Amino acid sequence: MIPIRLFSWSIQDPQQPEVDNINSSPRECVSRLIDAKFQQKVYSEILDHQITKEFPPSQDYVKAFLKKYIGFIERDQDEEIDENLLEYYMEMVNTIPNMAGDHGSKDQDQSSYKVYCLDNEQQQRVVLKVTLSMISQGTTGLSVWEASLTLVDYMIKNPDIIRGKIVLELGSGCGLAGLVAAKLGAKKVILTDFNGSVLKVLRHNRDKNQDGKDSLGRDLYGRVSVDELDWAEAERYIARHWSRDDDGGEEMLEENQNELARGREEVAINAVADVIIGSDLVKSNTYDPDILPYLTHVLDKLLINDKQQAFIMSTIRNEDTFRRFKDLMTDKVPDLETSIESMASMPKILCHENSAADVRLISIKRSIAAVTETSASQ
Repeated sequence: MIPIRLFSWSIQDPQQPEVDNINSSPRECVSRLIDAKFQQKVYSEILDHQITKEFPPSQDYVKAFLKKYIGFIERDQDEEIDENLLEYYMEMVNTIPNMAGDHGSKDQDQSSYKVYCLDNEQQQRVVLKVTLSMISQGTTGLSVWEASLTLVDYMIKNPDIIRGKIVLELGSGCGLAGLVAAKLGAKKVILTDFNGSVLKVLRHNRDKNQDGKDSLGRDLYGRVSVDELDWAEAERYIARHWSRDDDGGEEMLEENQNELARGREEVAINAVADVIIGSDLVKSNTYDPDILPYLTHVLDKLLINDKQQAFIMSTIRNEDTFRRFKDLMTDKVPDLETSIESMASMPKILCHENSAADVRLISIKRSIAAVTETSASQ
């Protein structure tokens, strides 16, 4: 299968400027995009491919793509539209309600699949069940957000930050970043969320992506788990996770919670994660003031030693609320060192719908001095 973003839409003609898309091709370069062989390739390697059949994308998306492509072909009166391509499109026109300005279809609230190829050779791909609506079933976690795509780009460019490590993703949503971490060679990945509908989709997406091997040639099966995590009850989650490893049941859970209360978080967290990742963890205003205390709380509880690190990717929609998050981190958890980096210049690997968005990476670590002081006090 050839993803649309990797399809050879551009044509380099020695006598003409380079063409970037099918909307602005000079006449000399148009012929290859609309000739019979190219049309057949669009049909066989995209529309009729087994992956497209097994994981059907948004029908509105496919319909919009075909409408534009067939309209492009029709500009040339000498070229006929491929029979399979036209039949495919006409069937969609007759069975799918008309799009209201390309945005009003019921398909926005229905589930479909997106396939993300992580390399040009397509050796690694992630399949996600998603909705097109920003909010569906009372949650924003069933669609893919710009910061998640940018986090994936960052991990592909810097695989050593997660390779061979235990990775926990906060607010996983559809699970794109965590599943990519597994594909890139993370030792173990824990996908977490709190909404019941999101957890159900997370398990579905986990199951659809655990066949095959990671980039290091290791089997993926059994390396990704899905957990419910309430940020306000991070201590209980850590204790339960620790108990699971100790296989001590509820009695061990109670004992572990007592240990946590006495300040032994660092013992528990060693069994949870080496790296914490997250993206657009609060969607409404990037950092909703009502949720900020819980976000800082869970980061404080998860990041215990100076060997761990959190990578939180955020789209800046409101500078004031973003500033409040930074201030809260400084005031409430001064032992966590935070650095912020703009992603504006980082090359895009995945297909981004909003590539101009202001996305920033927040890197967080426990300071060495704080860890040393805690160890000394015990």
